[in-house]
Amino acid sequence: MRVDLLDRFAALVGAADTPVPLFDAALAYSAALQDGDVWPGAAARRAELEEAVQSGDKKHIEEEIGDLFFSVVNLARKLGIESESALAAANDKFVRRFHAMEKKLHEQGKELGKLSLAEMDEAWDAVKHQPGI
Repeated sequence: MRVDLLDRFAALVGAADTPVPLFDAALAYSAALQDGDVWPGAAARRAELEEAVQSGDKKHIEEEIGDLFFSVVNLARKLGIESESALAAANDKFVRRFHAMEKKLHEQGKELGKLSLAEMDEAWDAVKHQPGI
């Protein structure tokens, strides 16, 4: 049964005009797992990513980041969250906050490119806690 579902998934992905990796991951989970199944969690993936980072092997790091994304997509699926929409909202929130941070810094006579990382973090945190941003 699962082999048939995975074959159908592969056909759907292959027929897509534009690849959408988060959507593809959600489809793969739905095809491969029963409703109650959960692939190993993000905590396990994070530990493997940390090991890959320590190794310095870029290909291994990329593989582990992909596995972490895959696990997060599964978590979203289990919680009834559409991962593409969640990522789009996070992107929009980042852009809003970044523009607000730039505006605040400009009002203070500061330039983003001339700040230390600690100063940027402080400016980010100040904007992050403003309502509606």
